[in-house]
Amino acid sequence: MVPRYDKKVRILLNPRSRPVYGQDFMARQSLEQFKIGLYDADQGSFPSPLARPSLIVSQNPDSEAESIFLAEVEADRRVIHCHLQWPYLDPFQKYWLTQSAHVADVRITPAEFLAKRLREETGVDWVTVQNVVDGSRFYPSKRAERLAFRSKHGISESEFVVIVVGRIESAKGLQVIRSLAKKLITGLRLLVQYPHERFDKLAESIKAQNPNQVTLLRDGDGDLDRPIRHADLLLSPSLMEVAPLVALESLASGVRVVATDSTPFYSDEASFAVASDDLALVPFVEPVRSLLKRCSRCELALPEVEVERLAQTILGEIVIRAGSWDDLDRQGLAARASRYADLDGHRQSLSNLYGM
Repeated sequence: MVPRYDKKVRILLNPRSRPVYGQDFMARQSLEQFKIGLYDADQGSFPSPLARPSLIVSQNPDSEAESIFLAEVEADRRVIHCHLQWPYLDPFQKYWLTQSAHVADVRITPAEFLAKRLREETGVDWVTVQNVVDGSRFYPSKRAERLAFRSKHGISESEFVVIVVGRIESAKGLQVIRSLAKKLITGLRLLVQYPHERFDKLAESIKAQNPNQVTLLRDGDGDLDRPIRHADLLLSPSLMEVAPLVALESLASGVRVVATDSTPFYSDEASFAVASDDLALVPFVEPVRSLLKRCSRCELALPEVEVERLAQTILGEIVIRAGSWDDLDRQGLAARASRYADLDGHRQSLSNLYGM
């Protein structure tokens, strides 16, 4: 029997994680926009040989299960997204990503520097679709909103709120965050926002460094009001990133950023043209830079002396900016970052690449 051709069957393989933050939330948005269904590649064979997919999308092309699925299940179009720097991947992940790349019809990354590297490593073409911000979720807060947020979370009106957002792990700068928590001077408040209860113990380990100046916020619902809108500054202390969506979300919310120089994306003026007053980069020095080039994600960790140096430098950048940041300041910054809020354009780019 010839399999029935069904144009309506579109599937996204295993979602990357709970769809709350960053790329994961954007993936969920794509599901809703393009009416794509979820499928767990780890289950094995595709459940219905009579429903040939018109589209398969993989957000984890470096996984064995998804790579095999892409190779074995016939479809009109196979699309893969890669969000990780090549050095991040272990040898097995590099192998499966390369296999996926050769099977896929379209290969997408959020940054041109990564597309260039992946072209060199996999021998096939990659296209860049830059991350964008959902302006209906990330926009400047009003003073009354900020006061209400602070009251709800036990933060005084006079404190300068520094927020870190995302998974709590070594690759996201856990060592540096712990060290910084101990060094906070009077008047600073560190707000740690994370997506899942599995990070509770690590979050508590940060708070234990300075219980009176660290506030924890487990936030598992990406549709709720975004806490970053009510912060005074975003800290992104990651050891390795690609195109951090949280930095764009912060700027769109009128909130300045202090970040480690964890990705060439920050220095690519064609992709990310931001004034130094709006985003301050803290550089990695040797031996850290060389160390990060040869470590996979699971190995990312810094010597304690470098952790202390980074934390002290970051604290200095925070203190420089720890002054009044009012409604007009926020609105001005958001206006300067408006180029990153073209969600409709982003969806149209994906629609074209997905062959919709």
